[in-house]
Amino acid sequence: MGQGNVVTEFTYSNQRITMEGYHAEDKIFAQIVTEQTFYENKLLEKAQSLNLEGVYIDIGANIGNHSIFFNRFCDSTKVYSFEIDETIFALLKKNMEHNCPENTYHLGEIGILDKKGYVDLSETNHINAGMTKIVNVEGTHREVDSLDNLMRGVENIALIKMDVEGFELEIVQGAQNILETQSPAVFAELATKKEFKLFKNAISKHGYTTDEVNYAATPTYLFLKTPLSVGRKTKLFVKRLARGMKTMVKK
Repeated sequence: MGQGNVVTEFTYSNQRITMEGYHAEDKIFAQIVTEQTFYENKLLEKAQSLNLEGVYIDIGANIGNHSIFFNRFCDSTKVYSFEIDETIFALLKKNMEHNCPENTYHLGEIGILDKKGYVDLSETNHINAGMTKIVNVEGTHREVDSLDNLMRGVENIALIKMDVEGFELEIVQGAQNILETQSPAVFAELATKKEFKLFKNAISKHGYTTDEVNYAATPTYLFLKTPLSVGRKTKLFVKRLARGMKTMVKK
């Protein structure tokens, strides 16, 4: 069977799921067929256990495995799914239409980075379609934008999952407002120790911590917003006090 013509069905929690894949040998689709369940169940069921009601965002949605689960088996009010590869996006669209009620999801054929622009991608690999990656951030072929721009006006963002082959840090840089004001749970694929360290340092500035448990095939971690620590409270108080004193001096 050729690419885009492979279909499987399975039952999860007494509900029938139909999934179309890019190629019979594609890593993600082949595992779904073999195990007759969703790919990366550990991550999905962890997300489900958080019982978060609100908007779920799937960045690097691939063929829709995670998006369908978020839509059907989590407390999502709407799922926003973003996929930059146009070939894979076509399958994402089909799979969401097959499995999810109309008006419960939004699809974006766009990449998520730290700012608006265009990039170039590697060719889609039929053995692992999920490994399509950005090869030139100053490209011309595929559109990208920041999450803060694309989600402006959307409230109650409860969860973000990101799998963008090494550009997770850029997503954080373009989602400062969402992280500060809406405090969603964040699942991020961080394949190397260096990626993990940089991402952890960046998101911790917004009050996030992680249990450092790997929830997926490629190292993927959960980050949750924690209440302000005494140290952070003190720093914020000192900053506000300093601003107040400067204002008094000016007067």
